[in-house]
Amino acid sequence: MATLTALNNYQFGWNGFAFGGTGSPYQITAADGITNLPNIRNQDDTQGFNDGMFSGRDFLGGRTITLTILTLSGKPTVPILTATATGSGVITYTTTISHGFSTGQTVTITGVLSSGNPSGTAGAGYNQTSQVITVTSATSFTIPVTLTDSYISGGQVTNSISFSAQSNFNLLKAAVQPQQTGTTPLQFQLSAANNLQFFNARVRDAKTVITPEFTYGYITSQWIFFCPDPRAYDNSLLSATLGLDGPLGRTYNRTYNLTYLSGTYSPNTPVFNSGQTNTYPVITMNGPATNPVFGNETTGNYLTIGYSFTNTDVLVIDLGAKTITLNGNPARNLLQGGSNWFYAQPGNNAFYFNASGTLTGTTSASVSWRNAYI
Repeated sequence: MATLTALNNYQFGWNGFAFGGTGSPYQITAADGITNLPNIRNQDDTQGFNDGMFSGRDFLGGRTITLTILTLSGKPTVPILTATATGSGVITYTTTISHGFSTGQTVTITGVLSSGNPSGTAGAGYNQTSQVITVTSATSFTIPVTLTDSYISGGQVTNSISFSAQSNFNLLKAAVQPQQTGTTPLQFQLSAANNLQFFNARVRDAKTVITPEFTYGYITSQWIFFCPDPRAYDNSLLSATLGLDGPLGRTYNRTYNLTYLSGTYSPNTPVFNSGQTNTYPVITMNGPATNPVFGNETTGNYLTIGYSFTNTDVLVIDLGAKTITLNGNPARNLLQGGSNWFYAQPGNNAFYFNASGTLTGTTSASVSWRNAYI
């Protein structure tokens, strides 16, 4: 599953395939369901032989997104899945779909991440305006490298030859396919005022009507995506360290008849969700630690994990999926009574991590999240 690191305004991406935006042979003429409220699941119930309803709780359901795409003739952009090379060797690119290039053809290369000389973000490392390529298969080709550089991630290439509308439509159909399980990020960039965002979606339907315009190279199609999770997320993954700060309690030059619990205290870690709705982070902890507690002081909820972790153990808590794994194996049975699953609400949140039996320099915990929107 490939994703794009950047999109143009009013452009979408699916499994690394970009469509929409200025100059694209795929023009988005309508996008329904992106800014709407998703379906609402309600628990209202009838009052039997009385008029009216008993008011229950409302929950967000899934979201359906319909994209209407006008496919034209033009130069298609093909995503690069991988690109690796060092020094003056050869970069071998593999595309996610058939690229349609010919041996020796000139193409435009953009968005290739690199490290070394030169280095930079997408497009700043290696960004030849044109380069002669050598096709090695229907989905790969090579480019000679003369710079001392390491190319670590792919971008996209644009064909220098204009394809017919039918050829471009075939590329679109090959890229946007249904799947049996899981979801794929449907990426989108609405405007310069918005971040690159995505929904976790799957293709549910595609409709194309053969009309006279179709035969003249104006192919209109509708693509329907279903999002079990109605939230949109920023493409950027945020993270913070849940640090440890020595034993519980403080040292005073006086003696009191009080007893303090032994263990480790961690100061609150700010987790800021700049979105509009709750987001559900992932917490990762490396042992050793005994009976760790993770919580959000802002909401008052916490999870207690009843286990003595060694320094080789890795605990992962997915607050959205409500799963707990220990060294990759299911471990939800470690969740102790009194625990309540929590989230990061819009705005400020104060996450914390407490445990006993920790080891400075070895025990560590982190939280990662994305801003979420409805």
